[in-house]
Amino acid sequence: MNAEQTASPQELTLLEISLPSAMEMCRLGLATMIDIRQSFEIEMKGAIPDAVHIPMFEVKVMLGHTLTEDEQDILDAGQPKDVDAKGFFTMINQLHHGRDHLLLCICNSKCTAAGGRAHGATG
Repeated sequence: MNAEQTASPQELTLLEISLPSAMEMCRLGLATMIDIRQSFEIEMKGAIPDAVHIPMFEVKVMLGHTLTEDEQDILDAGQPKDVDAKGFFTMINQLHHGRDHLLLCICNSKCTAAGGRAHGATG
């Protein structure tokens, strides 16, 4: 899908899998979970075992995107991490291409070890 195409809500739903399914894919060595929640959310709700933490709002800022007012409020609520562009892309390439893993993004702040959703990314 390119920048000009947008997925319908139905198409986006097709990319969702349950957290237990995502954890099983990781256990089998087929995928890596990427937790894109902010650090304070992980502290409040708990970390997901073996997930790689890449806070989404810091990545958006690193890539030059403007945050919405709500996103900025959420970012300001925590302690921002410095995200280095080269390190970020090196890590993503190592996970996806080096290990031949699917990348599953955990993006629900209500995510717990017993529930929540993961979104798959391939490419």
